[in-house]
Amino acid sequence: MLPAKYEEAVEEFLIIAGSLREKRHELTGIASAKELREGPSDVLAADLQSERRLVPELCKLWPGVPVLCEEAGTSNLSELVPDVDVLPWGDDVTDVPPKVISVDGLDGSALYANGELGLTAISAGLVVDGRPMAAIVLCLTDSEAYVVDSRPGVDILLHQYYGFPIRQEPKRPLRESLIGLDDCKSVDGRFRRLVINRLTGSPGTKYPLNVPSCAGALKVLEGKLAAYVTSNTRHWDIAGTAALCEAAGMIVRCLDGSPVPWNRVRMPPVVFARDEEAFAYVQEMAKDFLVAKDRPVPIEEDHKRGGRLADNKEIDEPPAPSEWE
Repeated sequence: MLPAKYEEAVEEFLIIAGSLREKRHELTGIASAKELREGPSDVLAADLQSERRLVPELCKLWPGVPVLCEEAGTSNLSELVPDVDVLPWGDDVTDVPPKVISVDGLDGSALYANGELGLTAISAGLVVDGRPMAAIVLCLTDSEAYVVDSRPGVDILLHQYYGFPIRQEPKRPLRESLIGLDDCKSVDGRFRRLVINRLTGSPGTKYPLNVPSCAGALKVLEGKLAAYVTSNTRHWDIAGTAALCEAAGMIVRCLDGSPVPWNRVRMPPVVFARDEEAFAYVQEMAKDFLVAKDRPVPIEEDHKRGGRLADNKEIDEPPAPSEWE
């Protein structure tokens, strides 16, 4: 059993997820826009609604802690939590305090708008002394949330709400495993659909692209990916899942091997890996498959270890994406 305040917070996550599913068509309208380093980005009504409902609940769960949110520039959170310090959220911020609540009300907004809910999630992480220590993370298609709190004296072991154990798939040899990537600024909608279809386990593809940060890390946790690397992430995208994966004994580290700089909003490339072997494999391979933002994704480019990013000649009309089953 979870402490009562955690149960209340998880129930709110589940309610929010249900609302996002049921009202998707009316919540996919563009509410505002924000300027990121790689260009303008639309903010959906769903992003704002989720964040505005999550943050007050999280401030009761983890009181007296500053809040870092993806949509802080447009969600008017200071009206909802006037006694809480809502932090600057821009890409150039490098002084995030060592203790902070990091919230992503909807990770994978574009996929959400397309109805691909199996790769979207809501996430909250508590960073203490520059280390992710607690989290609640929920994929929109799940009925259970992942919960952990590793702080001394709390020690909520990693599990899914309702007490179900983490369901991990057996480890496959690395050469037979999927390694997910998030490098998603240069692909069109059809290619995205092709990639997601391949991502769900079609033979012969080792490096599926365009996996959002929360979904990618959760699939490492569940054993569906051996590793996941993102070159397009921010503090709120990974704080929650980093707490989960580290509690499970997995690796969360920058691609160059350095610790994740939790004082920054915009992160360098970060790797989630099931173990040190998988991390070393990704580190060796990454120089071959991370693509530059200013050129198209090499759709048919073979890589020296086998497998392709994708080959859209093999599928004329891809089936609907599965839910990672």
